Amino acid sequence: MKRVGIFLLTLSSVAAASQTITIQARGRTYTVTSTKLASAVFSFPNHWLYEPSVVLASPITNNQYYLILASNLNANDYAHDQAIFVSSSGTPTSFGQPTTVLRMSATSNICDMIDTRPYWDGARWHVYVQAREGFWSGSAPVCTGTIGVIFEATGASLTSLQWVYDIGFHAKPIGYPRLTTGDGIGEEFQWYNTLNYLGPPGLPIMDTYNDWGYCG
Repeated sequence: MKRVGIFLLTLSSVAAASQTITIQARGRTYTVTSTKLASAVFSFPNHWLYEPSVVLASPITNNQYYLILASNLNANDYAHDQAIFVSSSGTPTSFGQPTTVLRMSATSNICDMIDTRPYWDGARWHVYVQAREGFWSGSAPVCTGTIGVIFEATGASLTSLQWVYDIGFHAKPIGYPRLTTGDGIGEEFQWYNTLNYLGPPGLPIMDTYNDWGYCG
């Protein structure tokens, strides 16, 4: 998975202050409104970054906004040890230095990861990451193994996450892409709870996962 050093990240939303779309399906009309809060500047020197997530303020988060991302731990080493980072703020436009929440090295089988997608199930948080399952090997170490695996971390809060293991410290794979070779994958996925929108009660979570081969 490609890495780009990030010295100053500018988070921007849509150009207009507010945009609304209307969708009709199954005899119902759904209206979705997206509102630009403001442009935000977030500085995290010498760290790479892929598509961070921002959790909106609510009673669940003690009315704090949470920025959650995956990045390298060592500013001089972009690969060998990475972690999930979290930063909270009272506003959506200014986040301070992130705190390390969960390290990749707490597993025996994750050697590269990107993206973080948080989901609240009503009782606890689930954070999904895209990662490469394997280990570092060779005199000039490379991350070997399957690309584009999804792994899960859970916790009562976004600052107290633990990996979901199957055996020992082996992180449990949640899903694999169809492709197992190449430079990477589409590096885009989302989770959505359909329960309040006529989704099936037994399996309400919809996952969109872009798993085409990436050659950028």
